[in-house]
Amino acid sequence: MTDSPLSRRHFLRSGVAAGTLLLAGCGTDSDTDGTETVTGTTVAGETTTTTAGTATPTTRPTAAIGEVVGDDSLSMVLLGASQRQSVAGRTADDGNTMVVAFFEMKNGATERFLSMQDFGAFHLADGGDDYRRVVVSEEPGNQFRNGLLAPGEVVQGYLAFETPATLTEPAVEVDIDSDHTSLERATFRLDQSADSVARLEQTLHVPAADIGESVTEGSLTVTVTDFRTTDAVDGIRSGEETTFAIPTVRLENDADEGQMVFLRGQALLKSDTGEVYATSTETQPALDEALRWNMEVQTNGRVEGEVPYNAGADTSPLYFVFDFSGINDGSRYVWQVA
Repeated sequence: MTDSPLSRRHFLRSGVAAGTLLLAGCGTDSDTDGTETVTGTTVAGETTTTTAGTATPTTRPTAAIGEVVGDDSLSMVLLGASQRQSVAGRTADDGNTMVVAFFEMKNGATERFLSMQDFGAFHLADGGDDYRRVVVSEEPGNQFRNGLLAPGEVVQGYLAFETPATLTEPAVEVDIDSDHTSLERATFRLDQSADSVARLEQTLHVPAADIGESVTEGSLTVTVTDFRTTDAVDGIRSGEETTFAIPTVRLENDADEGQMVFLRGQALLKSDTGEVYATSTETQPALDEALRWNMEVQTNGRVEGEVPYNAGADTSPLYFVFDFSGINDGSRYVWQVA
Protein backbone atom coordinates (compact mmCIF):
# COMPACT_ATOMS: atom_id res chain seq x y z
CA MET A 1 0.00 0.00 0.00
CA THR A 2 1.07 3.59 -0.48
CA ASP A 3 1.53 6.02 2.35
CA SER A 4 -1.25 8.41 3.20
CA PRO A 5 -0.35 11.79 1.66
CA LEU A 6 -0.82 13.32 5.10
CA SER A 7 1.15 10.78 7.11
CA ARG A 8 4.93 11.13 7.28
CA ARG A 9 5.12 14.51 5.53
CA HIS A 10 2.64 16.21 7.83
CA PHE A 11 4.25 14.86 10.98
CA LEU A 12 7.65 16.09 9.89
CA ARG A 13 6.16 19.56 9.42
CA SER A 14 4.58 19.36 12.87
CA GLY A 15 7.98 19.51 14.57
CA VAL A 16 8.53 15.82 15.29
CA ALA A 17 12.07 14.64 14.58
CA ALA A 18 12.49 12.81 11.28
CA GLY A 19 11.95 9.06 11.52
CA THR A 20 10.59 9.05 15.07
CA LEU A 21 6.82 9.07 14.50
CA LEU A 22 6.12 6.08 12.29
CA LEU A 23 2.63 6.86 11.03
CA ALA A 24 3.12 5.80 7.43
CA GLY A 25 2.52 2.09 7.82
CA CYS A 26 -0.92 1.94 6.27
CA GLY A 27 -2.88 3.53 3.49
CA THR A 28 -6.50 3.96 2.49
CA ASP A 29 -8.46 2.69 -0.46
CA SER A 30 -11.69 4.42 -1.47
CA ASP A 31 -14.37 2.02 -2.65
CA THR A 32 -16.58 2.81 -5.63
CA ASP A 33 -19.43 3.68 -3.30
CA GLY A 34 -17.43 6.14 -1.19
CA THR A 35 -16.71 3.91 1.81
CA GLU A 36 -13.12 3.46 2.94
CA THR A 37 -11.22 0.31 3.78
CA VAL A 38 -7.98 0.90 5.67
CA THR A 39 -5.32 -1.71 5.01
CA GLY A 40 -1.95 -2.38 6.62
CA THR A 41 1.48 -3.02 5.19
CA THR A 42 4.98 -3.81 6.37
CA VAL A 43 6.39 -0.93 8.37
CA ALA A 44 10.05 -1.94 8.39
CA GLY A 45 12.09 -4.97 7.38
CA GLU A 46 10.66 -8.40 6.69
CA THR A 47 7.18 -9.64 7.60
CA THR A 48 7.09 -12.70 9.85
CA THR A 49 4.23 -14.96 10.87
CA THR A 50 3.50 -16.20 14.37
CA THR A 51 0.71 -18.32 15.83
CA ALA A 52 0.92 -16.92 19.37
CA GLY A 53 2.18 -13.92 21.28
CA THR A 54 5.96 -13.65 21.26
CA ALA A 55 6.34 -10.80 23.76
CA THR A 56 7.32 -11.49 27.35
CA PRO A 57 4.06 -12.34 29.20
CA THR A 58 2.85 -9.44 31.31
CA THR A 59 -0.51 -8.00 32.23
CA ARG A 60 0.38 -4.50 30.95
CA PRO A 61 2.81 -4.85 28.03
CA THR A 62 4.16 -2.03 25.86
CA ALA A 63 5.06 -2.74 22.24
CA ALA A 64 6.36 -1.01 19.14
CA ILE A 65 4.74 -1.18 15.72
CA GLY A 66 5.11 -4.76 14.49
CA GLU A 67 5.59 -6.43 17.90
CA VAL A 68 3.08 -8.99 19.21
CA VAL A 69 1.68 -8.78 22.73
CA GLY A 70 -0.53 -11.32 24.41
CA ASP A 71 -0.80 -14.81 25.79
CA ASP A 72 -2.14 -18.15 24.60
CA SER A 73 -5.70 -16.79 24.62
CA LEU A 74 -5.33 -13.37 22.97
CA SER A 75 -2.66 -11.88 20.71
CA MET A 76 -2.51 -8.39 19.20
CA VAL A 77 -0.11 -6.55 16.91
CA LEU A 78 -0.15 -2.98 15.61
CA LEU A 79 0.61 -3.27 11.89
CA GLY A 80 0.88 0.44 11.22
CA ALA A 81 -0.74 3.84 11.55
CA SER A 82 -1.30 6.97 9.50
CA GLN A 83 -2.41 10.55 9.83
CA ARG A 84 -5.01 12.03 7.49
CA GLN A 85 -7.51 14.83 7.36
CA SER A 86 -10.60 12.63 6.89
CA VAL A 87 -11.59 8.98 7.26
CA ALA A 88 -14.77 7.47 5.78
CA GLY A 89 -16.52 10.84 5.67
CA ARG A 90 -15.36 12.01 9.14
CA THR A 91 -13.24 15.18 8.77
CA ALA A 92 -11.05 16.50 11.55
CA ASP A 93 -11.71 19.99 12.91
CA ASP A 94 -9.37 22.84 12.02
CA GLY A 95 -6.01 22.31 13.71
CA ASN A 96 -6.73 18.63 14.30
CA THR A 97 -5.98 15.43 12.43
CA MET A 98 -7.37 11.91 12.22
CA VAL A 99 -4.95 9.23 13.43
CA VAL A 100 -5.78 5.75 12.16
CA ALA A 101 -4.17 2.72 13.82
CA PHE A 102 -4.40 -0.63 12.05
CA PHE A 103 -4.40 -3.76 14.24
CA GLU A 104 -4.48 -7.51 13.89
CA MET A 105 -6.00 -9.61 16.68
CA LYS A 106 -6.31 -13.35 17.31
CA ASN A 107 -8.46 -15.42 19.63
CA GLY A 108 -5.96 -18.13 20.58
CA ALA A 109 -8.44 -20.29 22.48
CA THR A 110 -9.40 -23.68 21.07
CA GLU A 111 -13.01 -23.70 22.30
CA ARG A 112 -14.04 -20.34 23.75
CA PHE A 113 -15.42 -17.37 21.81
CA LEU A 114 -13.91 -13.97 22.55
CA SER A 115 -16.29 -11.03 22.97
CA MET A 116 -15.15 -7.64 21.73
CA GLN A 117 -17.18 -6.17 24.57
CA ASP A 118 -14.37 -7.34 26.86
CA PHE A 119 -12.33 -4.45 25.49
CA GLY A 120 -13.36 -1.63 27.77
CA ALA A 121 -11.81 1.31 25.93
CA PHE A 122 -9.50 2.24 23.08
CA HIS A 123 -7.73 5.56 23.49
CA LEU A 124 -4.71 7.43 22.21
CA ALA A 125 -2.44 8.91 24.88
CA ASP A 126 0.09 11.67 24.20
CA GLY A 127 1.88 12.95 27.24
CA GLY A 128 -0.82 13.86 29.74
CA ASP A 129 -3.57 14.10 27.10
CA ASP A 130 -6.03 11.35 26.26
CA TYR A 131 -8.18 10.98 23.13
CA ARG A 132 -10.98 8.43 22.90
CA ARG A 133 -11.70 6.39 19.82
CA VAL A 134 -14.26 7.80 17.38
CA VAL A 135 -16.54 5.68 15.20
CA VAL A 136 -16.28 7.34 11.82
CA SER A 137 -19.11 5.74 9.85
CA GLU A 138 -22.29 3.71 10.15
CA GLU A 139 -20.74 1.40 7.56
CA PRO A 140 -18.36 -0.60 9.76
CA GLY A 141 -16.08 -1.67 6.92
CA ASN A 142 -13.07 -2.97 8.80
CA GLN A 143 -13.39 -0.77 11.85
CA PHE A 144 -13.11 -2.80 15.03
CA ARG A 145 -16.64 -3.43 16.24
CA ASN A 146 -18.62 -5.25 18.89
CA GLY A 147 -19.19 -8.94 18.34
CA LEU A 148 -17.39 -12.24 18.74
CA LEU A 149 -14.17 -13.86 17.58
CA ALA A 150 -14.34 -17.61 16.98
CA PRO A 151 -11.63 -19.88 18.45
CA GLY A 152 -8.49 -19.50 16.36
CA GLU A 153 -9.92 -16.62 14.32
CA VAL A 154 -7.84 -13.63 13.23
CA VAL A 155 -9.38 -10.26 12.44
CA GLN A 156 -7.84 -7.07 11.09
CA GLY A 157 -9.34 -3.69 11.80
CA TYR A 158 -8.64 -0.05 12.40
CA LEU A 159 -9.26 2.45 15.17
CA ALA A 160 -9.66 6.16 14.47
CA PHE A 161 -8.84 9.05 16.81
CA GLU A 162 -9.18 12.80 16.37
CA THR A 163 -6.19 14.58 17.88
CA PRO A 164 -4.26 17.85 17.58
CA ALA A 165 -2.03 17.91 14.51
CA THR A 166 1.10 18.07 16.68
CA LEU A 167 1.86 14.95 18.72
CA THR A 168 5.06 14.09 20.57
CA GLU A 169 4.94 10.55 22.03
CA PRO A 170 1.61 9.06 20.90
CA ALA A 171 0.58 5.58 21.97
CA VAL A 172 -2.64 3.63 21.53
CA GLU A 173 -3.81 2.07 24.80
CA VAL A 174 -6.23 -0.86 24.80
CA ASP A 175 -8.01 -1.60 28.09
CA ILE A 176 -9.12 -5.21 28.56
CA ASP A 177 -11.49 -6.56 31.21
CA SER A 178 -11.86 -10.28 30.59
CA ASP A 179 -11.16 -13.58 32.28
CA HIS A 180 -10.35 -14.84 28.79
CA THR A 181 -6.82 -13.41 29.00
CA SER A 182 -4.23 -12.26 31.54
CA LEU A 183 -3.91 -8.92 29.70
CA GLU A 184 -5.25 -5.84 31.47
CA ARG A 185 -3.91 -3.09 29.21
CA ALA A 186 -1.79 -3.17 26.06
CA THR A 187 0.10 -0.05 24.97
CA PHE A 188 1.34 0.37 21.39
CA ARG A 189 3.89 3.11 20.72
CA LEU A 190 3.43 4.94 17.43
CA ASP A 191 6.93 6.43 17.59
CA GLN A 192 8.74 3.09 17.67
CA SER A 193 8.96 0.28 15.13
CA ALA A 194 10.32 -3.26 15.24
CA ASP A 195 12.77 -4.50 12.63
CA SER A 196 10.06 -6.75 11.21
CA VAL A 197 6.27 -6.84 11.42
CA ALA A 198 4.79 -9.98 12.95
CA ARG A 199 1.56 -11.33 11.46
CA LEU A 200 -0.87 -13.63 13.24
CA GLU A 201 -1.88 -16.89 11.58
CA GLN A 202 -5.54 -17.92 11.58
CA THR A 203 -6.07 -21.49 12.83
CA LEU A 204 -9.84 -21.91 13.05
CA HIS A 205 -11.03 -24.40 15.66
CA VAL A 206 -14.60 -24.30 14.41
CA PRO A 207 -15.69 -26.12 11.25
CA ALA A 208 -16.34 -24.00 8.17
CA ALA A 209 -19.70 -24.80 6.62
CA ASP A 210 -20.11 -25.20 2.89
CA ILE A 211 -22.50 -23.38 0.58
CA GLY A 212 -25.93 -24.92 1.09
CA GLU A 213 -25.37 -25.82 4.76
CA SER A 214 -27.61 -24.32 7.47
CA VAL A 215 -26.73 -23.18 10.99
CA THR A 216 -29.31 -22.61 13.73
CA GLU A 217 -28.85 -20.56 16.89
CA GLY A 218 -31.96 -20.18 19.04
CA SER A 219 -34.87 -19.55 16.70
CA LEU A 220 -32.82 -18.20 13.78
CA THR A 221 -31.50 -20.40 10.96
CA VAL A 222 -28.95 -19.00 8.50
CA THR A 223 -28.05 -20.66 5.20
CA VAL A 224 -25.62 -19.46 2.54
CA THR A 225 -27.35 -20.77 -0.57
CA ASP A 226 -25.12 -19.34 -3.32
CA PHE A 227 -22.11 -17.15 -4.01
CA ARG A 228 -20.89 -15.21 -7.02
CA THR A 229 -18.40 -12.52 -7.97
CA THR A 230 -18.75 -9.88 -10.66
CA ASP A 231 -16.90 -6.79 -11.84
CA ALA A 232 -20.10 -4.85 -12.56
CA VAL A 233 -23.65 -4.54 -11.19
CA ASP A 234 -26.16 -2.62 -13.31
CA GLY A 235 -23.41 -0.46 -14.81
CA ILE A 236 -21.60 0.07 -11.49
CA ARG A 237 -18.03 -1.19 -11.80
CA SER A 238 -15.73 -2.42 -9.06
CA GLY A 239 -12.44 -0.65 -8.45
CA GLU A 240 -8.99 -1.71 -9.58
CA GLU A 241 -7.93 -5.10 -8.16
CA THR A 242 -11.33 -5.47 -6.49
CA THR A 243 -14.55 -7.30 -7.25
CA PHE A 244 -18.12 -7.42 -6.00
CA ALA A 245 -18.42 -10.59 -3.89
CA ILE A 246 -22.07 -11.49 -3.40
CA PRO A 247 -23.30 -14.34 -1.18
CA THR A 248 -26.98 -15.27 -1.24
CA VAL A 249 -28.26 -15.72 2.32
CA ARG A 250 -31.50 -17.25 3.63
CA LEU A 251 -32.82 -16.33 7.09
CA GLU A 252 -35.59 -18.33 8.80
CA ASN A 253 -37.24 -17.55 12.12
CA ASP A 254 -39.37 -20.15 13.94
CA ALA A 255 -39.96 -18.10 17.10
CA ASP A 256 -43.27 -16.73 18.36
CA GLU A 257 -42.01 -13.20 17.72
CA GLY A 258 -40.02 -11.39 15.07
CA GLN A 259 -36.21 -11.46 15.02
CA MET A 260 -34.21 -8.35 14.12
CA VAL A 261 -31.12 -8.84 11.96
CA PHE A 262 -28.52 -6.13 11.32
CA LEU A 263 -26.44 -7.34 8.40
CA ARG A 264 -23.73 -4.67 8.62
CA GLY A 265 -22.92 -5.67 12.17
CA GLN A 266 -23.68 -9.40 12.06
CA ALA A 267 -22.72 -10.54 8.54
CA LEU A 268 -19.08 -10.22 7.44
CA LEU A 269 -16.99 -11.26 4.47
CA LYS A 270 -13.36 -12.01 5.36
CA SER A 271 -10.14 -13.30 3.88
CA ASP A 272 -8.02 -16.05 5.42
CA THR A 273 -5.64 -13.38 6.78
CA GLY A 274 -8.44 -11.69 8.73
CA GLU A 275 -9.11 -8.79 6.36
CA VAL A 276 -12.74 -7.65 6.61
CA TYR A 277 -14.42 -6.33 3.45
CA ALA A 278 -16.92 -3.46 3.45
CA THR A 279 -20.48 -3.94 2.28
CA SER A 280 -21.21 -2.29 -1.06
CA THR A 281 -23.79 0.37 -0.31
CA GLU A 282 -23.99 1.53 -3.92
CA THR A 283 -24.65 -1.84 -5.51
CA GLN A 284 -27.15 -3.05 -2.90
CA PRO A 285 -30.13 -1.08 -4.31
CA ALA A 286 -29.11 -2.07 -7.85
CA LEU A 287 -29.50 -5.80 -7.11
CA ASP A 288 -32.87 -7.32 -7.96
CA GLU A 289 -32.97 -9.55 -4.88
CA ALA A 290 -30.87 -7.82 -2.22
CA LEU A 291 -31.52 -8.23 1.48
CA ARG A 292 -32.11 -5.04 3.45
CA TRP A 293 -29.29 -4.01 5.79
CA ASN A 294 -31.65 -3.95 8.79
CA MET A 295 -34.77 -6.10 8.84
CA GLU A 296 -37.16 -8.03 11.00
CA VAL A 297 -37.64 -11.67 10.08
CA GLN A 298 -41.28 -12.24 10.92
CA THR A 299 -42.66 -15.05 13.11
CA ASN A 300 -42.28 -18.32 11.20
CA GLY A 301 -40.96 -16.14 8.39
CA ARG A 302 -38.29 -16.67 5.77
CA VAL A 303 -36.34 -14.17 3.67
CA GLU A 304 -33.62 -14.78 1.11
CA GLY A 305 -31.48 -12.43 -0.90
CA GLU A 306 -28.02 -11.22 -1.86
CA VAL A 307 -25.55 -9.28 0.30
CA PRO A 308 -22.89 -7.38 -1.74
CA TYR A 309 -19.34 -6.70 -0.57
CA ASN A 310 -16.29 -4.96 -2.05
CA ALA A 311 -13.60 -7.65 -1.92
CA GLY A 312 -10.11 -8.14 -3.24
CA ALA A 313 -10.07 -9.73 -6.68
CA ASP A 314 -9.22 -13.45 -6.77
CA THR A 315 -9.11 -13.69 -2.97
CA SER A 316 -9.18 -17.31 -1.82
CA PRO A 317 -10.11 -18.73 0.58
CA LEU A 318 -12.97 -16.36 1.34
CA TYR A 319 -15.30 -16.69 4.32
CA PHE A 320 -18.81 -15.47 5.07
CA VAL A 321 -19.23 -15.02 8.83
CA PHE A 322 -22.50 -14.60 10.72
CA ASP A 323 -22.41 -13.36 14.31
CA PHE A 324 -25.30 -14.51 16.50
CA SER A 325 -24.38 -12.11 19.36
CA GLY A 326 -27.50 -11.23 21.33
CA ILE A 327 -29.29 -14.48 20.46
CA ASN A 328 -29.14 -16.72 23.52
CA ASP A 329 -25.45 -16.77 24.52
CA GLY A 330 -24.45 -16.16 20.91
CA SER A 331 -21.93 -17.84 18.67
CA ARG A 332 -20.15 -17.06 15.43
CA TYR A 333 -20.34 -19.33 12.40
CA VAL A 334 -18.22 -19.46 9.28
CA TRP A 335 -18.96 -20.55 5.70
CA GLN A 336 -16.19 -20.99 3.16
CA VAL A 337 -17.62 -19.48 -0.03
CA ALA A 338 -14.51 -19.37 -2.24
